[in-house]
Amino acid sequence: MRLFLASFATLDDYASIRSDCNMIHGKWVEPCNLHLTYKFLGDTFTPQEVIEKLSSLSHTAHAVPVKSLGVFKNRILYAKVEATTLRSLQRTIVKKLQLKQEPFTPHVTLARIKKIEDNKRFKECLSSYRNKKLGMLHTRLLLLSSELTSNGPIYSILKEF
Repeated sequence: MRLFLASFATLDDYASIRSDCNMIHGKWVEPCNLHLTYKFLGDTFTPQEVIEKLSSLSHTAHAVPVKSLGVFKNRILYAKVEATTLRSLQRTIVKKLQLKQEPFTPHVTLARIKKIEDNKRFKECLSSYRNKKLGMLHTRLLLLSSELTSNGPIYSILKEF
């Protein structure tokens, strides 16, 4: 079972972002699957082990703005989420699970890019979204399972912390 810890996001006008960034060829994330991943666990733990290790975690859900677009290595288009509370939560999760801390950039993946048709237009698109509020991250901390299918992943909520 592929497990991960995440919070779901909603974007105000995802269709416009997709339209404005039409020079991207690749796989767009379905709106219902937009999320921020705190830690991908894969099959390292069982759901019960994660629940036990995080049972003492104290977390109050709140809404965090999602704004601006960015790109990782011309491969991942993402929306930025900037909140120090998310970094702190991620560090706490990693510590409680006794895992190695790795770099963490809070973001919501929008598309996995296969090809950029026009790099100049793509950079202009990114620039047009600089500091623009795109939506909200709802910081309910969720343990999710992911089942990969030919139509994309199916996420199931196993536990809310």
